Amino acid sequence: MSIDTNSATNSDASVTALADNPLLDFSGLPRFDAIRPEHVGPAIDALLAQNRALIARLESPDTPATWDSFVEPLDDGTEQLARAWGVVGHLNGVVDTPELRSVYNDNQPKLTEFWTELGQNLALFEKTRLCAPVPNTPRCHPRANASSTMPCATSG
Repeated sequence: MSIDTNSATNSDASVTALADNPLLDFSGLPRFDAIRPEHVGPAIDALLAQNRALIARLESPDTPATWDSFVEPLDDGTEQLARAWGVVGHLNGVVDTPELRSVYNDNQPKLTEFWTELGQNLALFEKTRLCAPVPNTPRCHPRANASSTMPCATSG
């Protein structure tokens, strides 16, 4: 999952700001020296919006419970959100400026709400159960299956 900087709903300025936001650069190690308090809110809001859109797609009956179409996208999307927030949390603990503390405190409830919703999402739980190992069936991880596009297990 990557941040959509081509959306028609984004203004040119916000697209540029997101594209230049070091919290949204997942190409390597975090760029701690480039991250400023003003990067936190827009990055977290963008990642939360992307994850909520992803979850809506994954909840759909049209999305099969397979590794490639369900498990991997959910893992990738939430990993980016967790990584960005982990960087913010680290900076908050190490740098601890009033500005950083303020944006951390402003955004923490958003993350708490998201992770709580995710953990209580029954539609995702049911699809995850379909990918759980079932006795005498192939595991759903692609390295354990000849075809990762097969459902992980059959309901029965």
